[in-house]
Amino acid sequence: MGERQCYVLAADFKNNYPPNIPNTQVGVYGDWFNDGNPTWDDGDGEDLYLKEVTHWMQLPEPPQEVNRG
Repeated sequence: MGERQCYVLAADFKNNYPPNIPNTQVGVYGDWFNDGNPTWDDGDGEDLYLKEVTHWMQLPEPPQEVNRG
């Protein structure tokens, strides 16, 4: 996923869900303990239990406020 850690939407199709229904969550991927075992985290230290992520995408930027005068 690259060096920079950022929030992404990740889908795991192998996590005890019926076929074709992914476990989809927003999280951050990283090696939090520097032990060579990176994991998916919710950003607050809680494991998301995403084990075989096959798809992910970065979240879009939040909408900008428009000043109308």
